[in-house]
Amino acid sequence: MPDTTLPMTDIGPFMRRHDRLSRRFFIVLLTASLLASVAACWYGLTVFDSPRAFPAPLWFAMLFYPFPIAFLMVVGWVTSRKRRTQPDGSLRMHPVDARGTMRVARAGAVYAIGLSAIMLVSQVASLQKVFQAPQLLNDLGAWFTWRAVPVTTGILLVWFGNAWPLIPTSRGTDHKSVTQKRFNRTLGWIFVLHGLLFVLGGVILPRNPPIYSLGIGGTGASMMLCVIVWGLMLHRATKNPGSPGHPDSALPLH
Repeated sequence: MPDTTLPMTDIGPFMRRHDRLSRRFFIVLLTASLLASVAACWYGLTVFDSPRAFPAPLWFAMLFYPFPIAFLMVVGWVTSRKRRTQPDGSLRMHPVDARGTMRVARAGAVYAIGLSAIMLVSQVASLQKVFQAPQLLNDLGAWFTWRAVPVTTGILLVWFGNAWPLIPTSRGTDHKSVTQKRFNRTLGWIFVLHGLLFVLGGVILPRNPPIYSLGIGGTGASMMLCVIVWGLMLHRATKNPGSPGHPDSALPLH
């Protein structure tokens, strides 16, 4: 019987190019955000005379927005550092796993870089509101904040959630492998459904701060809670697969 085993695919070169390109995008976005903060501080001194006179929204716009961009950049860097490549830089995988890994990597980069870009534009919109830009720009910034931000965030979440189940797991049929695969599928659905809720909220929610904040903030809190609870369930399932009454104890292994 001929050997039908597919040759392993080396995605090491792809991951290095991916990391390098993502890092460059993050550096550009973080630099732009920091420059916006510096420019806002300089202009604020000409308007308000002293930093003590700066209004709270100006301090928030200068200090808050660079941090999410830096955080996403650091997460990407840490993830790349933890990747288990061989001494020669190769990363060999089954062809199916290799395709899944590359798709998840691309989707993750689009999601993280897209969120960073949203942070940068939101920072600019916040600053022009503080400095009372022309009405047309203020209206455009308000539209972006109320409508474009949640809709774009939702689209990015749907894109990322759709790719997440492709992340490689053990190819065995043991209990742990089946549980991890089910976890990845469910986590993908969590991202997709909450992404759709973000899009829906951005389109239909009224521009009423309490109602809008409850809808968008509640969606974000719900997603975080679901991810945490499902992660704890995965941990419990993989640590105690045979515990009596455990929901996975009767999970078929095929």
